[in-house]
Amino acid sequence: MSETPAEKPADQDLPTPAEAPDTAASAGDDAPIPNHDTAPRGRAGLVVAILALLLALGAGTGAWQLWRQQQALALRLTDLQTDQAARSRQLEESLTALRERDGRLEQQLSSLGEAQKNLSDALRELLRRNSHLQQTWLVAEARYLIRLAGQRLALARDPTTAIAALKAADRRLQDVADPAIVAVRKALAEDIDALEKVPVPDVTGLALRLGALIRDVDALKLIRVREATQATPPEAGDQTEPAVQNWRELPAALWEDMKKLIVIRRHDGPIKPLLAPEEHFFLVQNLKLQLEQARLALLQGNADLWRDSLDTARNWLQAWFDPADPATAHLAAALRELAAMDIAPALPAPTRSHEAITEYLASQGDAAASAPQTGAGS
Repeated sequence: MSETPAEKPADQDLPTPAEAPDTAASAGDDAPIPNHDTAPRGRAGLVVAILALLLALGAGTGAWQLWRQQQALALRLTDLQTDQAARSRQLEESLTALRERDGRLEQQLSSLGEAQKNLSDALRELLRRNSHLQQTWLVAEARYLIRLAGQRLALARDPTTAIAALKAADRRLQDVADPAIVAVRKALAEDIDALEKVPVPDVTGLALRLGALIRDVDALKLIRVREATQATPPEAGDQTEPAVQNWRELPAALWEDMKKLIVIRRHDGPIKPLLAPEEHFFLVQNLKLQLEQARLALLQGNADLWRDSLDTARNWLQAWFDPADPATAHLAAALRELAAMDIAPALPAPTRSHEAITEYLASQGDAAASAPQTGAGS
C-alpha cells in the first residue's frame, strides 16, 4: 500500500523526541519553564508554619495556666501562713494560761501540804499528850475487827477472812500500853488457833471436778434389759383333753381350758422397761441437773443439799445405767467419794475474843467513872 502525498507532510511536521528539547530551548526566552517541585514545597512550609503557630499558642496557653496556678498557690500559701500565725498566737495564749494555772495549782498544793503537815503534827502532839485517846482508838478498831470476823463466819462461812481480821485486831492491840489487854490478846490467839485447825474444803477444786463429771455423763450407757421369760410348763397329765361324759363335768372342763389361757412368767428380779431415745435424753439431762445442783450447794456451803444431790445422782446411776461399763463405775465411785466429804465443817465463832474485849472496855469504863469520884473525895 503506497503512501499518499497528504500523509507524508503530516508526519514531517511532528517533532521527533530528539528534536523536542531544541524546540523548548528555542522558546525558553519567552515562556516560563514549569517547576513541578515548587507546589509541594510551598504546602509543606505552610503546614510547618501552622504547626509552629499552634505550638506557640499551646505554649502560651500553658504558661498562662501555670502562671494562674502559681498565683492561686501563692494566695493559698499566704492564707495558710496567716492562719498558722493566728493559731500560733492562740497556742501561745493557751500555754500562757496553762502556765499561770499550773502556778496557781502549785501554790494551792503547797498550801494544802503545809496545812496537812500542820494537822498531822497537831494530831501527833494530841495523841502524845493524850495517850489514852490513842489506846481507846486502837481498842475500838480491834473490837470492830472482831465483830467483822464473827459476821464473816456466820454469814459467809469464810474462815480465811475471819482469821485475817482477828490477826489485824491483834496487831492493833500490840500498841496498847495496858497490861489488862493481855487477856484480850490471849483470847484472840485461842480463837485464831481454833479457826486454823478447821479443815477448809477446796471449793474451787471440787467445783472443777464436778464439772468434769458432768461432761462424762453423755458417754454413759443405759442398761439393756434382756431378761428371759419362761412360761410355766403344763403338766404331763394335761396333754390330753378330758372327755366330758355329762353336763355335770362341763364346768370342770371349761375351768381347765380357761387355766390354759393364763400364762404365768417367772423373773429373778424387777423388770425395768427400755427407755425411748427422748426419755434417755431427759434422763441424762436430769442427771446433769442433779450434779449442777450439787455444785451450787458446794458454792453456797449447803452440806445437806450437797449430799442429797449426790445421793440422788448415784441412785439414778445405779438404776438406769450399765454397772459393767467402766465409765459408770468410775462416776459412781467419784460420787460416793464426793458425798463423803464435809463441805461445811463447824466453824468456831470468836466468842472468847468478843467477851474478853467487852470485859476490858467495861473495866475501862468503870475506872473512868470512879476516877472523878476519887478526886472529889480527896
